[in-house]
Amino acid sequence: MSISDHALGAKFPRASSQPTVVGCPMDLVPLCIGPQSPRQIEDWLYSDRPQFAIHVVLFDDATLVTVTWMHTLTDAMGLAGFFKAWTAVLNGREEDVPEFQGIGETPLQQLGQHIAGETYVNYKFMLKGFGLLSFAFWYFFELFWYRREEQRIMCIPGRFVEQIRTESLKELRHQNKEENAPFVSESDVLFAWWTRAQTRALNPFRSRMITLMNVFDIRAAALPESASQNSALVANAVQTSLTFLRPQQILNQPLGFLASQIRHSLVQVRTKPQVEAFYALYKSELTKTGHSPLYAAPNGLLLGCTNWHRARFFEVDFSAAVVKKGRGSDCTNNRGRPSYLNTVSLTTGLSLRNLAQIVGKDASGNWWLMCALRKEAWPTIEEELKSLGAKDSR
Repeated sequence: MSISDHALGAKFPRASSQPTVVGCPMDLVPLCIGPQSPRQIEDWLYSDRPQFAIHVVLFDDATLVTVTWMHTLTDAMGLAGFFKAWTAVLNGREEDVPEFQGIGETPLQQLGQHIAGETYVNYKFMLKGFGLLSFAFWYFFELFWYRREEQRIMCIPGRFVEQIRTESLKELRHQNKEENAPFVSESDVLFAWWTRAQTRALNPFRSRMITLMNVFDIRAAALPESASQNSALVANAVQTSLTFLRPQQILNQPLGFLASQIRHSLVQVRTKPQVEAFYALYKSELTKTGHSPLYAAPNGLLLGCTNWHRARFFEVDFSAAVVKKGRGSDCTNNRGRPSYLNTVSLTTGLSLRNLAQIVGKDASGNWWLMCALRKEAWPTIEEELKSLGAKDSR
């Protein structure tokens, strides 16, 4: 049948002309994964399943390809390396399959061996003792007081992101008349806009410190041999850049200021010495305490963002597998490339609330953003999306 004739298939989000919430990723899971697909840790522990599972669903005019994988295996960039190898073979270009790294000794094991962790720029924000207990209290208070949680995916047409980036760069040029204005990317301003929208929706008290956690890939900064076109490090090679701000700074300062702070924090730690210091501290704390260090204010609110745009999943080329053109006339993507990505976490552990995911930018220039928030926050987010749409300059 056509995907549009299927009860769940018809619910797959489509790109919108205005910034809006377009669906709930979890609603689509029953269609995307099969009856034998792993759903929880026990499905791996008590079976011989590999850490990577593939499930394919065929319609007359659409194909769903679902990969289920564990973070013990790899991160988003490692997953991108897998897709590069898969599609290279599919398209008859086996010479383009990158050299596989990740089994046995890896470059990650060498990080942090010859540097002091105290040189890490955010060392003073590492939570210990009472500070860690205080942070845990506020985290669990949020989950207890606001028990209902909803995950939503949003579509923001590219012209709106381009517009707020243009406005941000203009603000920064005005503020830095005697110096070159700092660079900010589309991802920077999208994270900045989302941070402001999320802060308004959550409405934290004024004295509360907000920690913006931005996840980035360290391959190019600290593992250049793993970032080449001819190799793929299939591992978790990520770190976080952290920005510490008060609610009034996020809400009252121009968006360009917020985007530049996010960019500054990223540039500051995306160096080999800082990556080395981060991993030195990580390894020493893991040995001493049994858990990885956490950086925030004791009463802090943690707002995170992981940016999958760099993995370019919307550009994965399955065109060699296409046997006939789909009947959908509204698909402007290149044949055999994804028109939508449904990213969900099947974890049953601690909530990933307030951790946003920039899923990527599709072939039509639309940005897709996903996050799980307390249910009460979503009406404010929808108002923020409407306000962004009202800025349409066309």
